[in-house]
Amino acid sequence: MVLTCAVLLVLQTAVPERPRDIWVFRSVLDQRPRIVSIALHEDLWVAYDATQCNLYKAWNGGVKFDGAVYTTVHGPQPTSYGDAYVMGLLDQPVWAVNNQRVTAEFKGYRFQGGQVTLQYWLHAGDAVIRVLETPERVASPDGRVGLQRVFRVEGAEGRVVSLLAGVPVEPGAQMADTLRTNGRFGVKETREFDVAGGKLIEHVGELMLQRDAPTEFTTFFRQVRSEPPLSSGGEATTQDPSPQREPGLAMRVYYVGENLV
Repeated sequence: MVLTCAVLLVLQTAVPERPRDIWVFRSVLDQRPRIVSIALHEDLWVAYDATQCNLYKAWNGGVKFDGAVYTTVHGPQPTSYGDAYVMGLLDQPVWAVNNQRVTAEFKGYRFQGGQVTLQYWLHAGDAVIRVLETPERVASPDGRVGLQRVFRVEGAEGRVVSLLAGVPVEPGAQMADTLRTNGRFGVKETREFDVAGGKLIEHVGELMLQRDAPTEFTTFFRQVRSEPPLSSGGEATTQDPSPQREPGLAMRVYYVGENLV
C-alpha cells in the first residue's frame, strides 16, 4: 500500500518555548549509548540514536538525570521517564539509497532559528549523501500533539533516498488522521499494541524523500503507550527545568549556527 498525502507544507512554524535551558544533549539514555535527547516541549521529548541516525523514541515525560556527571553517584546513567508516543525501529539500518540499505554516519547537530538540525552522511558506494533532519513540536487543529520531522537531502544527484519509519494509528483513527507528509510513504507491515480503548496499529513503511525540496513527515498523537521507567535504585532524581544554582564560578558557551558533534 502506498500513501501519498498532498498537503500544504508549512516549514516556518512558530518555535515553541523549550522546557529547559539546555534542551539538546548527548548521553547514555536507557542504557543505550550515543543518544541525542531533545526537549522540544513540555509534552514532547524526542531522542535519536546516533549509531543508526534514527529516531529512538518520542515521549511525554522527561529524563531522569543520574550518574557521576549529574548527581555524583557512580554507576547509574540517565533514563527516560513518562509514556511513549512512538518507539523507533531499533538496532537496524533504516536508511536506503536506490532501495539498498546503506551505512549512516552521525555528523553532529547545529542550531539555527531556535531549532536544532541533525546531520547524517549516507555512504552509498563512493558517494556521500547528506541528510539534514529538523524535528519540531506542532499541534493539530483538534489539539493533538504532533512530531514534525523535516528532511533535506543534499548531493543525491538522481539517487532515491528513503527512510524506514513507523506511523502509530490510534483506535478509531485512520492513517489520514495521523500522518501528514508531502513525500510518498509505502506501508510494508503492521504491528499491534494494546492501549486504552483498543488496539493501536503501527504501520511500518518506507518514506521516499524529495531531492529538490524539503520533505515533511508529521505524526499526530492522542494517546501514549505506558511503559515503566528503568530503575537505577533509590529515589528518582529528576532535573527541574529551572534548578536552583549553587554559589560558585561557572561558564556557559553557546555556538550559534555552528556544528556540534
